[in-house]
Order: sequence, then C-alpha cells, then structure tokens
Amino acid sequence: MILPLIDLRGLFAATMLGFAAVTTPAALAQGGGQQAAADEAHAAALADWRAGRSEEARPGFERACDLGSIAGCASVARMMAQGNGGPEDLPRAVALYSKACDGGHAQACLSLGLMLQNGQGGPADRVQAKARFDDACRLGQRLACKLAAKP
Repeated sequence: MILPLIDLRGLFAATMLGFAAVTTPAALAQGGGQQAAADEAHAAALADWRAGRSEEARPGFERACDLGSIAGCASVARMMAQGNGGPEDLPRAVALYSKACDGGHAQACLSLGLMLQNGQGGPADRVQAKARFDDACRLGQRLACKLAAKP
C-alpha cells in the first residue's frame, strides 16, 4: 500500500523555525571555526527565508549544509523537494534528507521515509522507508512511529 502524499509545508516551517543549527560530529571535531561558519550561514539563510527571500535562502541553506549544518541540509532538502527558491530536484532532496537524517535530524528522517515510500526522487523502497521511519521515531518524531508500525 502506498501512503498518500502528506503536505509537509507546516512541518517544513517547523524545520526552518524550530530547530537550531545542528552540526555533524565531523564538523564539531574540526573546531569552532567550522562550527561558527556553519551556524552563521544557517542564521543568514534563515533570516532570508523568514523575510520571504526564498531564492536567497536556498543557496544559503545549501552553503550551511556544506559547512556541516544538519538543519541547513534538512532545510535545503525541503526547498528542493517543493521547488521553493529554485527548481524542484527530488533526487538531490533525497540525498540531502539522507545526510540530515544520518546526522540525527528527526524531521529529515520522516520526510526521507515518505519520499522513499512514495518513490519520489527514485524508485520506491519500502524497506528503506521503514528504516528511516524507525530512525525518526527513535529521534522523537511521533508520526514516524505510527508510519513505522504499519505493515
């Protein structure tokens, strides 16, 4: 059974507004300079997004992601999945959600699971979708717990 597509725009807003810049352990190991740059890039992109400048926010979130901001990866993935601030790029959104999920971002795990479940950005993969729902559930995302429990 394929789950219906869920409009995640409200969850996208939560991703953008509700999460501080989270960085990878590798970025933390590189020291404060890398961390500060990732946090600064994420903050600037978030300011652009809040001001309605999605075309400026998207590359800013991508830069934050490149510098190690997990929240930046999740944010740019959502923008790419929705075609917000630039063209839709579902395969790239899957890759960025995967990076953010691997970094412990619950919402990214849920979104990735939904994309995998529905074959967005690549072939449908129910096994991987369930694994990502399990990850999101473990990270506290309650909707993912419900989705992971479905056969």
